[in-house]
Amino acid sequence: TASFAALAGNLEILQSMLDKISSLSLPPEQHERILRETFETPDHKNNTPILMASVSSFECLAFLVQHCPNGVALLDVANDNGTLPAHMGSHLQDVRKLEFILRTAPSGIKALNMKGWQGRTPLNCATKEVKEYFTPQKIQQISLERELELVPENLEPGSLPAIVCTVLRQTIEVQLYRNKRYMC
Repeated sequence: TASFAALAGNLEILQSMLDKISSLSLPPEQHERILRETFETPDHKNNTPILMASVSSFECLAFLVQHCPNGVALLDVANDNGTLPAHMGSHLQDVRKLEFILRTAPSGIKALNMKGWQGRTPLNCATKEVKEYFTPQKIQQISLERELELVPENLEPGSLPAIVCTVLRQTIEVQLYRNKRYMC
């Protein structure tokens, strides 16, 4: 299953599963249903393949988030113990996975404070190295960069929405610049 391949960090098996599904001549809704059944079905403890990938492999995690119909949303889904992918990235000292989750999950940086097993948050589970990496300035930078991505760019020039978005983008960019100067 996808959960075992994800836990083993075996991207080749996940890719092979996707290739087989993609090769089927199916209507789009059936294709999506098979993708969900294959890559999103949790095991008996409600561990999704994405949660399993957060334990093992950044590449598998990114692959599943990209190819699961609900991949991004599953970054905020806990297992029966309340463990989230952010808990695993934090606990395993994997700042790359944790930063990916914070930049991608619907909860964003709020994932750092989502309570899970025994009421612990990813920050509670974090090692010293993870806490040193995710300084308040780094967390603010990730938050600002996410906000900047949400501001539309291609609006009718000179229109009120375009002017408002330009001002908003510039305000966020100034905050990012100040944040980066403070971090140096």
